[in-house]
Amino acid sequence: MPSATPPPNPAQLMRIVRRLAATQSWDHTKHALERMAQRGFDDRHIRSVLLLGEIAGPPEPAQRKGDWRIKVVGAMDRGNRKIGVVTVVMRSEEHTSE
Repeated sequence: MPSATPPPNPAQLMRIVRRLAATQSWDHTKHALERMAQRGFDDRHIRSVLLLGEIAGPPEPAQRKGDWRIKVVGAMDRGNRKIGVVTVVMRSEEHTSE
């Protein structure tokens, strides 16, 4: 369902994501935990991508009105392998950002 609100600035979303990753303030969905287990990823990998990665593609409206879904992509363990972390920035976090 398209949002009537224009998407926030990607740089603003990344500031929020990096702030939350720095304090390890995030939750996983059951689906995310299953995929992490299948692919051999742990919170260390996810945190690294969220801190150092970049948004791939435009922000998309998430299921809940006012939330935005982004995919953050980064290198895993300084190697060539890239991983993507689908992240939802909740409206409440957006309003508490710098």
